Amino acid sequence: MRISDSCVSAEDVKLECGADSLIGYMQIGFGIMIVKERKFKKPEWIGYIDYHCEYLGDDLLISKVVIYEDEKESRRLTDLFKGKILITSKRDNIT
Repeated sequence: MRISDSCVSAEDVKLECGADSLIGYMQIGFGIMIVKERKFKKPEWIGYIDYHCEYLGDDLLISKVVIYEDEKESRRLTDLFKGKILITSKRDNIT
């Protein structure tokens, strides 16, 4: 099995979700939020990524992707990304 089959890029996740960035402050318990930037307004939080990191060190194993008020899209994205390690981007604010 190729390592690329077990991982997903944050850029691919954002593309599939229609988002502009991912934000997460792991040290204070603030998980990974999916964010859509809006011109001249506050950014809109359109969903979140639920993850599992026990025994994986800093790797984030995706367990669920939730898009607010869109259960069908949440299910599709979860099926697409569940069980994959999220490879974060420098463009995102995940610390």
